Amino acid sequence: MDEKELRQVLNLLDLEATNEDVSILFRHLDKDGSKEIDYNEFQSWYFSASASVQHEINVVMDALLQRRTVNNFDTAPVPDSVLYRAVKAAIAAPCHGLSEPWRFIELGEKTISEIAALNAADLAKKDPTKAEKNESAGLPFKGGAL
Repeated sequence: MDEKELRQVLNLLDLEATNEDVSILFRHLDKDGSKEIDYNEFQSWYFSASASVQHEINVVMDALLQRRTVNNFDTAPVPDSVLYRAVKAAIAAPCHGLSEPWRFIELGEKTISEIAALNAADLAKKDPTKAEKNESAGLPFKGGAL
């Protein structure tokens, strides 16, 4: 297959790739430099890539099945590519009666701090003992959801 056919095959396999990605992959797979990829060249890459993807799927499934509530969050920024994939997966998830109830908002550090302060103030009014406990534990996001 030539580069154009490789692009078509990737599309049929529902693999998103830019033109540059396809060109790079084509050059990588064309090991003999014949300007064509034969079945063996493609097959070895595809089986290896699909095994890698299956491993990633298993890791995600394990994480979902072993999910626990977390109140102490990592402060490291999440890369945009990870956020994009998470939102894409969430949008694809089934929802009741096609109601599509989700809204996605990326919050900056300042906004998160302000929400945490509002949460802490609200919790202090509703449950001063719990608010004090959270404060002494140094929880970054005090209280529950607004």
